[in-house]
Amino acid sequence: MRARLSGRSIARPLLPLATAVLGRRARRACAEALERVAAAWNAQVPELVRKDGERLGAELADAILGP
Repeated sequence: MRARLSGRSIARPLLPLATAVLGRRARRACAEALERVAAAWNAQVPELVRKDGERLGAELADAILGP
């Protein structure tokens, strides 16, 4: 993302430092979220793959349509 700032604010020289720090935090948060998603995926997919198509379809329909 890019932003163009104009003006003569005192905070303007601090913005590159703040964006660098916040950017690192955002990248770290995204990486951690992706790791959690990958762990959940790795835990659930093998069980789903072992199910037969008819049973999996029924469970999917129940999840979408409700009980």
